[in-house]
Amino acid sequence: LVNIPESIGLINKGQLFDNTGKIIKNYLPHELQTTNSKLILNINDLNNGIYILRLTTNNNVLSYKIILEK
Repeated sequence: LVNIPESIGLINKGQLFDNTGKIIKNYLPHELQTTNSKLILNINDLNNGIYILRLTTNNNVLSYKIILEK
């Protein structure tokens, strides 16, 4: 679950990077649905660690640090 600004607009693309900068997941727009300023991603198959989520919209590129601990 990622909190995002309400004003972000339509997300065109999402990418998830591991802590070495390697792209480990690409998300298509239909996989990046937002509800009440929250983005829900399926990351159940990932190991514990630190990841960076990059969201691309028409006007911005936003990055979020995700710490996964199961």
